Amino acid sequence: YRGTKRGDMISVVRDQNRVKVEGGPPLVPTAQGRFSFGRSTVAVYPAAGMPVVRVTVVASNGTEDVYERVSRATPSAEQLAQFVGTYRAPDVDADLRVVLEDGILKIARRPDRVVPLRATYADAFDSRMGIVRFVRGNCGQVSHVSIRTSRAWDVRFVRVAEPPGGGVGEDRCD
Repeated sequence: YRGTKRGDMISVVRDQNRVKVEGGPPLVPTAQGRFSFGRSTVAVYPAAGMPVVRVTVVASNGTEDVYERVSRATPSAEQLAQFVGTYRAPDVDADLRVVLEDGILKIARRPDRVVPLRATYADAFDSRMGIVRFVRGNCGQVSHVSIRTSRAWDVRFVRVAEPPGGGVGEDRCD
C-alpha cells in the first residue's frame, strides 16, 4: 500500500495464521474492518467481494494516514535505464546523478556517496536517503525526481542531462 500523503509504502503480510504490517506487530481484530496495531488503529476498506483497496492508519494522537493498494514493482534493466541521468534542485543548490551499476539503480552524490535504490511500486524506490519517486510528464518520459525524507517532504530535482532517447527536463513527444 502507498501512502497518499508522503508516498511511503507499507506491506501487509500473512505470518503463520496472523496478518501484520511487515516488520511490525500483528494486526489484532477489534471490529468489522478494524484492527489495532500497537497504539494505532487500522481500518480497511474493501469493495464488496474484492481485495482491500485502501487502509487508513489512525495514530494514537488522532492523525490519519491513508494507504492505497499498489502493485510491488520489479523493474527490468531496460526500465531502470529510463531513470539514469543528472538531476538538479535549484532550491537547495544540489545535483545528483542516477546511475545503473550491475543491474542496481543508485544515486551518486559528491564526493563519493553512493545510495542504492530498492524498487517499491511503479517509479518509486526506498533508500537510506528516503523515498525516491521519479515523475513522468504527459508523454511518459521522466522529467524530475522527488525525494521525501523525515525532514523534507518533496525536494524536486529536475532532469538536466540528456537521457537515453532524448528529452531534457521536459516531456518531449517527438
